[in-house]
Amino acid sequence: MGWGASLTIDMPSDLQSTLAEKRDFYVTGSFSPDIVKPGDVRVELYRGNAPVGAPIRVMQSSVDPALGVTTTATMEQHYSGGLDWGQTIVPDLSNYPGGFYFPGNKAVITRMWYAATVLGGCTKDFDTSYTDDLGNPLEDLTSGTYTILVTGLTNDIAGLTTTKTITFARTHLALGRFSPENHKMRVAEYGAAHNEIVAFDLFPGYFTSAPFLNGKGYEINNRWRPNNAIEIVNDMPGTLVDFISNAVNDLILYNVREDSATQQVEIGMMLKYNHADSPQIIWLYYDIGEPDMVYTKPDLTTAGLYGLIVPFSSGERLAINRVETRCASTGFHENNFKPWDPTPKTVDVDLSDGAQARTCDIFSIFGVVKPIPAGVTEGPYHYQFTADNRIAKIHYVIRAPGGGEVLNEQRDVNLVRNYDINNPTKPYASNCEFNNEFQISGASGAHTVSLTGLDKNGTEVAGAQKTLTVNITSGECAVAAQNYIWYY
Repeated sequence: MGWGASLTIDMPSDLQSTLAEKRDFYVTGSFSPDIVKPGDVRVELYRGNAPVGAPIRVMQSSVDPALGVTTTATMEQHYSGGLDWGQTIVPDLSNYPGGFYFPGNKAVITRMWYAATVLGGCTKDFDTSYTDDLGNPLEDLTSGTYTILVTGLTNDIAGLTTTKTITFARTHLALGRFSPENHKMRVAEYGAAHNEIVAFDLFPGYFTSAPFLNGKGYEINNRWRPNNAIEIVNDMPGTLVDFISNAVNDLILYNVREDSATQQVEIGMMLKYNHADSPQIIWLYYDIGEPDMVYTKPDLTTAGLYGLIVPFSSGERLAINRVETRCASTGFHENNFKPWDPTPKTVDVDLSDGAQARTCDIFSIFGVVKPIPAGVTEGPYHYQFTADNRIAKIHYVIRAPGGGEVLNEQRDVNLVRNYDINNPTKPYASNCEFNNEFQISGASGAHTVSLTGLDKNGTEVAGAQKTLTVNITSGECAVAAQNYIWYY
């Protein structure tokens, strides 16, 4: 062991050291560069703020003595409950000694890092005996302070130790998709500014996306989903401070795909337990519809905008973010947005005085809707939910200055974004945002645009009504046939 040899506890991270009661968690850490040949580690968990008394969890690795690392020989070779994404050394899959269901062997070692799975109680009925080495049932991890102790046992890490204190309590999360990167950063900033947890640490059963895995990983849906879910609404029996009734979360509605964990697990849990309209759930959005955006103006110069994260007003279920106006000859982009699109356009984010468009223009209304109270249908995995209802369409009525009806039709809520100019067929579809496009080529003057959100059954949704004035003037586009490349 070198003079500077050390090991760390990187997860649970300092910013996520408060966990929901009965939550499973990973303990991961790295070895200092002068550790050439690692060895076995023991990961223990103690009640209280110091590692004293008897540990209530003990996980110990079993490395190859000659190599000092875990080999695939001690991993479950025929596990059918997960998805292999290229990482075969996974603590959840350890089966030696004691067999696959023994919690005490769930620790692995590589040349640069270690990882252990600590069960808290929420998945004690899934793929585990949930017993200690004497066969006694483990106690669930409920409210209180706990201390993690990691001890190096052999080779270059023998005698090294490190500790970290964590807390199990009621959790308050800042939620949102973690893509694209500019949105992920804004979620993190929001969480820090409001002293809320952002769940960047890996959930047990979702051993992927960490920097030390280089894009590889392993997924076990029936383990990570319950752990994700109880951070949102804790429905575990026997909790001491966190209950279904006192769930509290903030969620930024941006880029929420139908198949995302944000929708299926996090929003799904809030809907399942009737929290869509709870005052303890704050639904948020970007006031301009994007974290930030750069666009080409009609004079072919560029301009930038920065979005603020704002809450829906009380009782409000629909908000208009902005209106974009461009020459009709550049084509329709209905429910489509590409940040890199060079189409010259005008962007209006202050709609208090209405929007402006010419008879030769298309104007696009960008907006966002929040979830509505609805039942859920559970999918093939535990805590995988599909919302039975949502605001699925916007009913538009456009009236001319004299009150005559110019347009009466419904448009979808389904904004598809594409962030990669090199891969324009890789979209991100949001089920709570829209970009609906119109052209009024008739009479000039102040036109009234009325928006009403409709659910999947075509029923009007209370609180999902907005009115916008669009001032139409006659005109012809000066910018017409330029050599832009369009992707649809």
